[in-house]
Amino acid sequence: MRKIFFLSAVFWFLTLSYLFFGCLKETQSKEFILIKEFSVGAESGDERYVFAGIENIALDSQENIYVLDRRNYRIHKFDKNGKFLKWIVVEKGNGPKEVSRISGMAVTEKGKIYVQDYNGNKILIFDERANFLRSFIIDFRAV
Repeated sequence: MRKIFFLSAVFWFLTLSYLFFGCLKETQSKEFILIKEFSVGAESGDERYVFAGIENIALDSQENIYVLDRRNYRIHKFDKNGKFLKWIVVEKGNGPKEVSRISGMAVTEKGKIYVQDYNGNKILIFDERANFLRSFIIDFRAV
């Protein structure tokens, strides 16, 4: 019985010592400096540069920037220097050219734009000039 008590006391002593001295280690703090290299958008003013709810950002092979503004149901397209080029407006609704809840976007190298309708379980496809090409139903809930 004494042996069990002694081993138990040693075990708890070592465990508590490890926890106590392990917490005394100095943690290294790292300092980061963020440098603003580029930005697109504004808080007010020209609506081409104001966003209500950014969901995705994508680039094409020419380094054009696509910003999906889910609350305004549109995609803003900018050149690589941040100059506004055009809008791709996605109509709200349940038709083949419409979305009920825009939730994602992807852009191919050639500039085709794929837009995900979360509630409608479908994908809309636009060409590089923002013309609607087609849509198709997906049989799963994409996230």
